[in-house]
Parts: sequence; structure tokens; C-alpha cells
Amino acid sequence: MVVLAERDAATRHEDLPCTVVPGCDAGSPSRWATDSWDTGALFAALRGVWPRILITAAFLVACDDVRAPDRPVEAALFLALLDEETGDPVELELQLWRLGVAADDVWTRGDRLEARCRIPAGGRWIDDLPPGRYRIYSPSLRRGSEDPPAFDVAGVEVRLRLFVPACRTRRLIVRVLDEAGRPLDRATCEWRGSSSWSRCEAELPPWHVPRRRHDGRCEPRQPSGSVRACGLGGKPFDIVAGPWGFDLGPCPDVARNSGDMSSYELRFEGRSSVSLHLTSDRPRDPVFEGVALPAGFANGSVLLPDGGLAAVVHLECDAVPAGAETVPVEVHVRGFAPVVVAYQPGLPFPLCRLRKGA
Repeated sequence: MVVLAERDAATRHEDLPCTVVPGCDAGSPSRWATDSWDTGALFAALRGVWPRILITAAFLVACDDVRAPDRPVEAALFLALLDEETGDPVELELQLWRLGVAADDVWTRGDRLEARCRIPAGGRWIDDLPPGRYRIYSPSLRRGSEDPPAFDVAGVEVRLRLFVPACRTRRLIVRVLDEAGRPLDRATCEWRGSSSWSRCEAELPPWHVPRRRHDGRCEPRQPSGSVRACGLGGKPFDIVAGPWGFDLGPCPDVARNSGDMSSYELRFEGRSSVSLHLTSDRPRDPVFEGVALPAGFANGSVLLPDGGLAAVVHLECDAVPAGAETVPVEVHVRGFAPVVVAYQPGLPFPLCRLRKGA
């Protein structure tokens, strides 16, 4: 759609083959849309200068997300995105799909990608859209989240606000308890290392119904690739717990087209250590719990294969998402295979039997 932004009422531009009339909602910025024009003549006059134009009071400005005007303009969509958790405006690159497009001489029935564009925080107009049912998709939204529901585009102008599961940066918290279920407040933390990756190809939504050519020919493959990075860890440092536990720093949400892994260890004087292995499948709120048991706490509860008691037992704990009733504790005795025990803080250590092996 060709749009005119003016402070005055209906205006005639003698140098362009179009007439403009008011077309805005109450309280919205001044915006005017053509009610009739010679579309072919207009774009022919500007072809080679701007593939698609935005007309302001006295000059023309090029727009991004260019689509050639090869068919009549039908509708314009003003799309603004908001974070579904906070309601804050979101800037996002996305795909706009028209659903259930009828078959034609070349293509079968299916969903058609109508636009790829970046929606700024304040929203933007997407022009030249055929009426129909639409849905957005973005690989940059939060991993494991659902896409916003489909919506209809009908009429000359449609204004829409969508709430999206945008990626945010949260705090990584680990709460460590003692054998009585009381929180510990001092530890030495070591970041063991991390790795991350992201895909560069144009990812398609899992829900889309592809359109296929009747002649069986394949479309050109989209460019693809990936980016990988890794970190080698850092020096141990002392850390004091806050009201919610040990704050290990910022923890960005994982997008659909990326992934990461990182590892931390919390060590306590005279107690077992707590390890945290953070993966792409972590919960939305990265709050974890672990247990640090005193030396000798499991003595008398670890049986050798022959039924005797193990004399020297070393324990290690893995942190788990907050809210779990038990935490996994790994039992190590030299000369035997490790055994993982589900331990509930505040209770005696459960009886377990070792297996032969290193």
C-alpha cells in the first residue's frame, strides 16, 4: 500500500498519480491511504529508484522488506509485538505466512510465505497483503514455546498487537541445602566451561503446510550454516548466597534456532560438592536446588557387593530444577562403579549397594 503521512486533510499531489484521503483511527498518528490510483503508472514512474515507497509530506523514503508490486495492492497490516510476560514492546525478525492458499496451475494447496521482515519495537506496516488467514513464525522466539494464534487480514487496513514468547535474560540461581534441609550461604564457585551454537538457515515453522509444484520440480535450497563457540572455564571465586540462593549470573533464554551447554561446580568446606549442568532444555525460570552433605554422612549406608560396609565414601550432588522432592547424589568408592541415589534433604541417607567395576 502507498501511504501518505500528512498533517492536513485530503491532499492532491500533482506529480504522482494518486489521491489521498484520511484513513486513521482516533488517537493514532496522522496517516492517509490512497482510495484510488493508477497503481501501474505510479510504480512504473518510480521503478528503478525505490522498489516500494513510503510517501511523506514532501519526499520519498525507501523501505526495507521489499516486494515487487506485481499484483494489485489489497490490504495493509500494522503489526506490533509485545512480550507475553511483561507486556513490553518487542523487536523481532519474523516470517508472515498466509494459511490455506488455494491451488493454482503451478502450486498445490498449502501455506505461502508472504513476507520476511523486522518488526521494530513500535510496530510497522506490512503492505501489499492479500486477504486471508495469517500466522507469524520466528526462529528467534523462546525455545519450546508456542507461536501466537492465527489471525485474519481483511479490509484496507488492519491493526494488530500480538503477545509473543520473546527471549529474555534471567538470573541463574542455585539454592543448596544441608542434610537438615537448611540453606547454605557460602561456597566457592567454578565455571567449568560452556559451548553454544546457532543455525543460520531460513528455518520454516513446524506447523506450515508446504505448497508443492505440480511438475515435481524442487525449489532452490536456502543458504544454511551454523555458528559455534566455546568457553574454557574460569578461576574459582568465593560466592555468598542471596535471599534466593547463589546467583551465578545472567542466563539468557535459548532461542529455537540455537542451543548451549555450560557447567558449574559449587564447593563447600567439609561437604560434598554440587554440580550444575545447564542445557538448552532448562526450565524457563533457571532456579535449581542441590544438597551438600557433610563428610561421612553416608557411612553405614553404602554396602559392598559382599554385604560389608564401605569405609571411605565420597559424595557428589547434581543440582535439579527447583521444586523436585529429591536430588540425585552420586556415591563414589574406589574400586567400584558409582551409584546414583535419590536423596531427600532432611532424611537419613538411604541404603545402597555398590557394583563391581572402576
